[in-house]
Amino acid sequence: MKQKTPLSWRSHGRRFAWAILSISTLSANGIAVARTGAQPEPDQTSAPEFTEPQVAARVHLDQFFQSVLGDDGVARMGAAVRVALPAPEGRHILVWITPFAVDGDQYYGAAGGTAGTVNTSELITFDRAQVVDWSFVGQDGLMYGNFATRLILHTVLPAQAAEIAAILSDSPAPEEWFQ
Repeated sequence: MKQKTPLSWRSHGRRFAWAILSISTLSANGIAVARTGAQPEPDQTSAPEFTEPQVAARVHLDQFFQSVLGDDGVARMGAAVRVALPAPEGRHILVWITPFAVDGDQYYGAAGGTAGTVNTSELITFDRAQVVDWSFVGQDGLMYGNFATRLILHTVLPAQAAEIAAILSDSPAPEEWFQ
């Protein structure tokens, strides 16, 4: 019988980065628009309109921040937030931010797994109203959050979906958060 070796934090980080990059690529290609035919309104206000997965992610937003932010306001390794950044014509760009930290009511961090109009070398500031998804690696080594990822797993190739699903927890939030 083959002994299973626990993954190191580097291996978890690599898998996390791969999943985020894959999902960012899929998101950039407009899966939702392709499936629904709905085009975003060009005159949207500065606040994003939340989709079902985004609303679900925001239900546990307080618990997420309490869980991943240290006393110094810095998020632990493996934690990320996806934020809606304002773009031209009232649209929004969804960007994963990791690492990130909080100072008072203002959050800031570095963009990860994005390309296009966001300069990944600059520090991005955001507030909690812009957060549309979150992710962290639990003590069990699995990724929690990733609500949009869970929704679109059925839209990718089965082999790719199996690889992503293997690093996702069964529940998007830890069980104790539901009590």
